[in-house]
Amino acid sequence: MMSEKVEFDEFTMMSVVVKTCTEPGDLSCGMQIHCCAEKLCFWSGTDIGNSLVTMYTRCEQRSKAALKVFQEIRTPNVISWTGIIAGLTQDGQNVQATDLYKRMVTSGLNENQFTFASIIPAIGHSANFEQGRQIHGRTAVSCFGSDVTVNNALIGMYSKCGSLDDAQLVFKKMGKHDAVSCTTMITTLGQHGMGKEAIEILKEMTVEKLTFGYK
Repeated sequence: MMSEKVEFDEFTMMSVVVKTCTEPGDLSCGMQIHCCAEKLCFWSGTDIGNSLVTMYTRCEQRSKAALKVFQEIRTPNVISWTGIIAGLTQDGQNVQATDLYKRMVTSGLNENQFTFASIIPAIGHSANFEQGRQIHGRTAVSCFGSDVTVNNALIGMYSKCGSLDDAQLVFKKMGKHDAVSCTTMITTLGQHGMGKEAIEILKEMTVEKLTFGYK
């Protein structure tokens, strides 16, 4: 399109081009589109900015580029914040992810299930139990307290913080378990020498025909 001098608008760039540049091998293409966005003054728009953040966070060790794009978005929304928090968490930048999460909450935006599922692992890796309890409290008063992905993240977080009781409580309160819930809980119980309880969950997986692994 560019070689044929077809005129871009922000919608075309966001929905057709940037969203196709989401694999590490497409980074060069994505960076060219980023440069084009800057030349056309689209770079600070929320939607195009979100797409660029997503593109960079899906490429290894590109969280700095994603953060730069995020900081240039004029009006970041929950998708913007969640995208950069997820990218930083995946890149192991847990403290920075947590700081951004605090800024998001302070700005008055409410989390969605993806925000919770992105920030909770960062808290777990930092083994910050008290902060984890606070975020757990926020999930409970939100409409995502029963979300399976959020609860799976909470189980993993409490496991990393060494709180078996809290991990078990979250697991027991879940209406339905999936393979991730069960494998995480089995691993946690095994780490605490509770083989009998782990076997009971393994039996549940057999009854429910769940298989090991993360999808």
